[in-house]
Amino acid sequence: MGVIHSYWIALTISAVFFMLYMFAPWAYWTLEPGMQSLLSYGGYGALFEIPEWIFWFQVVIAFVGYIGMVLFRKSFRLIIVLSTVFSLLLSPIYGVSVITGIEVFIIDISTLLAGFAIALLFYTRLNEKFY
Repeated sequence: MGVIHSYWIALTISAVFFMLYMFAPWAYWTLEPGMQSLLSYGGYGALFEIPEWIFWFQVVIAFVGYIGMVLFRKSFRLIIVLSTVFSLLLSPIYGVSVITGIEVFIIDISTLLAGFAIALLFYTRLNEKFY
């Protein structure tokens, strides 16, 4: 399996899992009301209240970054890296969130494969394909 093939597989699975995670509440309707209420909870103990638009801005930027990576656009490499760094820097101040085990699995796989794709972007000959 070549570098480009590995890159495409990692990027595709990462993007699909990222979108599954972002829209994971699709499964909440199957749960009892008490569990739904618990899983919708988040933000307790946050350093400051972050507007919801910042969260959705992160989602849009990440999605745009994925598209740019698929199209081999050089400027989008920076966008996806900055999106990742921005998300990591904000995560400690979001406060407590409650998520299910499957959500943890999905976002962990997405993050792992996105990191692998980003590493391929910068440290292999795949770098030469970007324009």
